[in-house]
Parts: sequence; C-alpha cells; structure tokens
Amino acid sequence: VEPAHHKEQPTDNAEAYQAYLRGMHYAREPEHSEEIIRLALQMYRRATELDPEFALAWARLGSVHASLHHFGYDRTAERRDQALQAVEQALALDPDLPEAHLAKGLYHYWTMKDYEPALAEFAIAEPALSGDSEFWSAKAFVVRRQGKWDEAERYLRKAIELSPLDFDARRNLMQTYLRRRKFAEAMRAAEESIALVPDQVESYSTLSWAHWALTGDAERSRAALERMPHVDLPAAAESRYLHDMRAGNYTEALKHVEPDRTGPLSSSGFWRPMSLLAGFAHEQLGNRAAAVRAFEEALAAIDARLAERPDDFRLHASRGLALAGLDRKEEAIRSAEHGAALYPVSKDCLLYT
Repeated sequence: VEPAHHKEQPTDNAEAYQAYLRGMHYAREPEHSEEIIRLALQMYRRATELDPEFALAWARLGSVHASLHHFGYDRTAERRDQALQAVEQALALDPDLPEAHLAKGLYHYWTMKDYEPALAEFAIAEPALSGDSEFWSAKAFVVRRQGKWDEAERYLRKAIELSPLDFDARRNLMQTYLRRRKFAEAMRAAEESIALVPDQVESYSTLSWAHWALTGDAERSRAALERMPHVDLPAAAESRYLHDMRAGNYTEALKHVEPDRTGPLSSSGFWRPMSLLAGFAHEQLGNRAAAVRAFEEALAAIDARLAERPDDFRLHASRGLALAGLDRKEEAIRSAEHGAALYPVSKDCLLYT
C-alpha cells in the first residue's frame, strides 16, 4: 500500500507502475535473501526503463542497490555508486520527493555508515512521511546503530502504531528488546511477529534464545524451534545448532552444520562458513583431529573470499575464530583486531551489543 501522501498514481505508464508494485512486494518479503532483493531490483529497474521519469521508482531502485551492500551480498564500490546514481536521478526528477530523501538517507546509512547525513535527509522527508511506518523504522535503525536505544524503541513503536501489520517493524522491535536484555518483551514481540508471518525463521530463533536467557529452560527453548518451518536455510540450521550447543547436545548440533549443505551464514554483521561451527562442535566432543580439519576448511573458505574482499571486517572476524580453533593464538588476535579496526564500535553500537 502506498503512503497516504501519494494522492495520484506516480506514473502514467501502467506497465511501469505494475513493475514498481511487484518491486514493492519483493522488497517487503520477511526474509532478506539475496534472491528476493535482486527480484525487487529487477522490478524497479524495469519500472525506470519503462518510464525514465518515474522518480519514485528511481528512489526505490537506489534503496535496493544500497540494501544489497548493507546485507553483505555485494559490497563493491560499483554497487554503492549505483545506489547513489539512482537516488540522485530521483532527486533530479523531483527534488521535493520525500521518498527520494528517505532513500538518500538509507544510502548514507546502508553503504557509508554515515549516520548524521542520514538523519539530515530523514529530517527533510519527515513532514511528508510522518504518517509512514517505513520512515519511522528507518529512523529507528539509524539511531539504534548510534546506541540511542530509547529513541529506537519509541520510533519502532510509532511505526507499529501506524501500521499494525508491519512485520519488519515488529521484528526489529524484537531485536532491540533482545539486545537490551528485555527478554520477556522480546518474547512477546516474537510471538506477535510470528502471528503476522508464521513462515519465517528469525522470530522463532529469538523466542528460543529469549526462553533460554530468561528461564534457562532448555525444553521451552527447543519447543520454540520445533514450531519453526523446516526450511533449508543457513539461519535455521544455525538456530538449531546453537540450541543444541547450549544444551550440551554436541552430536545433534553437528548434524545441523555437517555436511555443509546450506552454504555460509551471511548478514550485515557476519560471514562464516558452516565448517567453522562444525569445528566448535567437534572440539566439544573431543574430536580434535576432526575439529582441526573443520577449522582448516573454514580458514580456506574465508581466505578465498578475503582475496576478493580484503576490507570486509566480517571475514577478518571469522578468520580470527578459525585461527583460534587451530590454536594459532597471535594470528587470531591480529585478525580480530584488524576486523575491529575496519569496523569500530563507533560505527555500530548494535553489532557490538
């Protein structure tokens, strides 16, 4: 549904508008997979090709380019430049378009981690978008990275008040509660998000961890994961692995990550191969030789990716863990310190919480 301030269809080209709406559908899918984001990109790009004057589609196209960078799927300078070019095209077509300023703010946040310029763009958009839940969520995401937790909670609750069916706002409120150790509130938010979108992973994982952290009840933690859809996704495998590791069920934990069928775990804050997790489980089982093989496999995968992305802090962090598993302590510390230097806590209070 378009924000209320759009009183007219933003393009006269019906086919372009249909492509734009399909892009919106994909962009709002609950799982931010690379495949789904690229489908949104394809639709927005199609809309701008059909109507090069379609400023709103250019703004959304810029945001999707930036999201590919943010979620770690493509952190190249080319992707960052494409995001900026699309946003600037939207502003050239309509300098007052609030969504274009929102997209410019997201560009600053998602690709540059420049929070004050992002908030300055949001301030321009706010008079027109004050009734838009997406705007308040975006603002919450930025101030949360700055460590302004109370503000972030307030903005996310505002987003939910404006759009009670906004799954992403509820999910992020859940994450915020979890980071603040408000486990009971996190469980309530998780249940609410599951009621909205049962076919997902993250809220079940949060519910499982919150049960464990609040009560130490392994059975309730496990029961939350049993409600999770049985999907072959890295995040689902990791959630089951972590539960079994906490419960001391190391043989079961190993089954979730070996063999490595689901690919690496990837998000805006980490990238790690499943073999790294397998190494930790083998270590707990006393299988040192198997642990070494797993850590060496993980290190090889990380180093191969580092050759293409030497400045990706996520890879240096994972490399430190693999080296620690191999008992290469000094190298492990150097890798971890290098990753932290590339992406210090001043850039992201959320990740380091």
